[in-house]
Amino acid sequence: GCDTGSSTPYDLAEGHAHSVLSYHVIKSTTGATVAKLLRIRNPWASDSYTGPWYDSDSRWTTAYKAQVPYTNSNDGYFFIPVGDFVNSFSYF
Repeated sequence: GCDTGSSTPYDLAEGHAHSVLSYHVIKSTTGATVAKLLRIRNPWASDSYTGPWYDSDSRWTTAYKAQVPYTNSNDGYFFIPVGDFVNSFSYF
């Protein structure tokens, strides 16, 4: 995907392509869907995303982290809800 270049919701890096790596459904202990997330990579290999489910978001529990390839480091990889992805990028 490529962001709009005109606005940067959630502090996404402006004006360049991001790679969509995978799709994940986070489930509760009862099996209910908690979130539908895309794992994204910023090609600059640094984190700037500050929206829902960013690396340090309090939503991440140990159980949720275990369901995805979670890392909390400034490595350019982050998760974004599908709806926020669609609203944040102009084309993909």
